[in-house]
Amino acid sequence: MKKIIIANWKMNLGNEGGIYLAEELATIPEAKINNLNIIICPPFIILRELNDSLTPKFCLGAQDSASTEEG
Repeated sequence: MKKIIIANWKMNLGNEGGIYLAEELATIPEAKINNLNIIICPPFIILRELNDSLTPKFCLGAQDSASTEEG
């Protein structure tokens, strides 16, 4: 049975930081994460861009919005 990891970034990292982190995650060798279902939940405003840049080894999730400036 695969374990599930959900990474909820809240409103941290900003657009550039979130995109950079996603690109770094995409470089993780598949052999290291093949026993895991990893779900990335970035801020909504970069969801589409990350959908294009992440490999199929990751899933994307959405999160609610908030009225605060950060996480």
